[in-house]
Amino acid sequence: MDWYEWHKGYEESTALIQRLEKVREHITGALDGMAPGAIQILSICAGDGRDLISAIRDHPRRSDVTATLLELDLRLVDQGRVLAQTAGVQQQVQFVHGDATGSDAYEGRVPCQLILACGVLGNIGPETTASFIALASAACAPGGTFIWTRLLSANNGAAHTTVIRRLLDTAGFAEVRFDILGADDGPSGHFSQTFGAGCFVVASHIQGGMPAALPRGEIFKFVGFQTLLRKSESPDR
Repeated sequence: MDWYEWHKGYEESTALIQRLEKVREHITGALDGMAPGAIQILSICAGDGRDLISAIRDHPRRSDVTATLLELDLRLVDQGRVLAQTAGVQQQVQFVHGDATGSDAYEGRVPCQLILACGVLGNIGPETTASFIALASAACAPGGTFIWTRLLSANNGAAHTTVIRRLLDTAGFAEVRFDILGADDGPSGHFSQTFGAGCFVVASHIQGGMPAALPRGEIFKFVGFQTLLRKSESPDR
């Protein structure tokens, strides 16, 4: 999967644009509720960071923000740095070119007041969901916010979302917002198959306890929605 090319979906898919706008809304709402002082933010598999950059650009808490954006595709890292420069938030936003699936990426960077996992949970191996939620718990400071998204309309999205919410509840997170957005599947499922677009959930949860211990080694497997879609449609399943 070429994730640089995937970002061109924002020029075609209404569902992706709606998801982006809703994520921005969740980020802004989280920042509005933050206590006075420094705000540490971590974005996991951040892409070019357009969600966070656009949210903090004009926010009154902008000067309090220090954000780390983890991204493996160097083209997206470079594109994100340009976006940050253009928005005038290059002092607040640091892109880190690296693999977010391993624990080394988080050493010295967590816990934070805001954790973003947007476009992540629908791309990971389902068997690594529990360890991903353990990462979220380790990364999120007490009273901090965890924002995540998941495609509902494909790849067992509805069932997986139920599992995610249950695991977050067990980990001590309180769900404070859960939004479902409509779909624009296009001819022959074009948007679902090409961009993983469709009916989405965008959710925010508050860390109600103390951060858990950071899992060690490979925490989750990022396999991509297209691989998961092929597996879900396999006649052997």
